[in-house]
Amino acid sequence: MNRVYFFLILIFLNSCSTQKKIADKTEILPLWIKEFPISQTYYIGIGVADKKLNPTDFIKVAQKNALQNLISQIKVSISSQSFLLKMERDLDFKQDIKSVIEIKADDVIEGYELVNSFTNNNEYWVYYRLNKSLYKEIKIAKTKEAVNESKFFLQKAISNSTSHKNQYIYFVSALNILEPYLNEPLFTKINGEEVNLLSEIITQFRAYLDKYQIRSLKQENLFTIGENPFSLKFIVEHNNEKEPDIPLQINSSSLEINKFSEKTDFEGVLTANIMKFKNLNKLHKIEVIIDFQNWLEETSSSELIKDVFKNIKPKKIEVPIYLSTPKIFVNSTEKHHGELNNNNVLQFAVESELHNSGFSTVQNKHNADLIMTINSRTEKGRHINGQRMFVSFLNMSIGVKDLSSRSIFSKNIDQIKGIQLDFNKADKNAYQQGVKEIKNKLIPEFINSLTTN
Repeated sequence: MNRVYFFLILIFLNSCSTQKKIADKTEILPLWIKEFPISQTYYIGIGVADKKLNPTDFIKVAQKNALQNLISQIKVSISSQSFLLKMERDLDFKQDIKSVIEIKADDVIEGYELVNSFTNNNEYWVYYRLNKSLYKEIKIAKTKEAVNESKFFLQKAISNSTSHKNQYIYFVSALNILEPYLNEPLFTKINGEEVNLLSEIITQFRAYLDKYQIRSLKQENLFTIGENPFSLKFIVEHNNEKEPDIPLQINSSSLEINKFSEKTDFEGVLTANIMKFKNLNKLHKIEVIIDFQNWLEETSSSELIKDVFKNIKPKKIEVPIYLSTPKIFVNSTEKHHGELNNNNVLQFAVESELHNSGFSTVQNKHNADLIMTINSRTEKGRHINGQRMFVSFLNMSIGVKDLSSRSIFSKNIDQIKGIQLDFNKADKNAYQQGVKEIKNKLIPEFINSLTTN
């Protein structure tokens, strides 16, 4: 019985000792870890890093987390009357301006100090603070510095002595330097007049874009299918002066276009060819616009700033392209087992398919733009032994030339098989198969050869 009491006493003493150790361990944690500090004077940032997860850089991780924690307490407010929100409404931004400015606060955080740090076996803690008054002073000073630098870029951008590409770059730079301060008033004096610098940059940039003009050098873009090449020329001017090295973007939903170069030449001209008409509609449209993308990418890495300039679009032109189809004279020589037959089924099939595709045919070759020649003949095959089946083979060719005898299209199809109960019916069946080839293959290939430059 005494032994039982003895063991119970040992267990009780060990339990008390363990609880005391836990209590001691809890007591050594700093108060700023147990309870987040509240201060009217300072922004507070506390960060922690797991040593096991970050064995080599846990100090840097904790410092970064503490700084982010501090930044999160600095509230970014944007007045509902601010030009920034008006700009966000007017332009179709892909991202929220307020969230971008909050992220950019990291760029202007200075003057914070390390208050304390703590470590144990598993964790490393950092305690930062930033005096609110000091932060405000630094922010005002850095905003003023950014405004002065932005004004310098703006003056360069509107200077007549600056090249037009550099003007664009200076406009982007003027706004780029202001990004962390876009929620600030940004009022300043330019030429003795107080202006909102953000508004002034946008206004001047729009005026810069308005000076660009794109013109088609052809008064009327009328093309006939089969012409080669389908050439287009566009000129870019700035203040009525020819503008070299300007990148142009040419778009069309119904045309495939190949530019000779990405930029205008020394005379401000860019040449392009229409490589293919995707359909035979009489009216097509081309949209031509200056493509500032590369200049923008060269100047800014900020998605917000790039959004601003992408959404302030330069003038564009829409150029109508009128398409006409050539008149075609079809001449057909169709032989049936060596004999001519005036029942020209292939000619009828060709003319019918051409009409369905928007082409017109004429009865007099002197009224035609293209001459299409069909030659066909059938040959008797063999009689299938043991069966009452006969085989005929059709060989046919189609050639198309213009009025100067230049070959436009040429195609041969041989050994088109017809099978029937006698040779005449087999001949007819072979020509029926030939009609299918015309509809499904030959005419589509011919039209594609015309619409592809």
